[in-house]
Amino acid sequence: MKSQVAVRFIECLEELKNQKKVRSNRQFAKALDYLPQSLSEIIKGRRNVPLGLIEKAIEVFEVNPGYLFLGYGGRFLNTHLPLTETNRPSEFHLNSEQPPARQRIGSIYALPYSAQESYCQHLSDPKYLANLPVIKIPNGGQHIDTERAFEINDPHMEPVLHQGDYVIGELINPKLWVSRIGGNRLFIIVTKTGILVRKVVNRIMQEQCIILHTIDELDSGHRTPLEEVRQIWQVNQLLTKHVAEQSPIMMKTISQQIRVLKETIQAQQEQLDKQVGY
Repeated sequence: MKSQVAVRFIECLEELKNQKKVRSNRQFAKALDYLPQSLSEIIKGRRNVPLGLIEKAIEVFEVNPGYLFLGYGGRFLNTHLPLTETNRPSEFHLNSEQPPARQRIGSIYALPYSAQESYCQHLSDPKYLANLPVIKIPNGGQHIDTERAFEINDPHMEPVLHQGDYVIGELINPKLWVSRIGGNRLFIIVTKTGILVRKVVNRIMQEQCIILHTIDELDSGHRTPLEEVRQIWQVNQLLTKHVAEQSPIMMKTISQQIRVLKETIQAQQEQLDKQVGY
């Protein structure tokens, strides 16, 4: 009997043929560097879909992993559509709204801890995103829609990250989650209910989940189903007051930015809540 993943994988193949993006099963297999005979065995239900083939299909044809593993959303990713109320069920589209006024080199949107719960609720709202405050950072800010700063308020990440620090993250395209998530790196995980900075064990292909770990290697980790994840950002930079080598001028600048940032986001959040009737 075919697994549900295999059934959905074959559905994606049939849609590619219907859209004339591939002419045949054989051409599809060759595009993925896979033996046509082995693909035939999958179609007949005699073989499971190997993880490597799924990963290749995500990379080459932008097959939606959310659809393959969980059965929701469209069969294919579409990174050119903003995440709106009409396409939200897939949870795998990137927000492509880019307010021209905010496209400044060195500037990125920033989320203090007090605004992060609201961000989880409104991240698909272009008006909300357009009104987020910005901060300027060195060696960054070239793509304001794919870089973001998040404030840390989590004692479980000490002594690496301290309360009041900001981590700068690069947004990871969902079609690359399988290949880029994991290792000895930190990631910002945006779920439907909150935001965490964690090390990640990637179990997407095997169990359709990720396991989140704090700095403490002894913790058992928190298993998070893929369907709960809205965005994943890879941590690339850190703004902190706790590095002794930082100059007093830089520390003062960061402190001023954080203070102004918190004041701005609080005022804007109050205005947004009034607009949406909260």
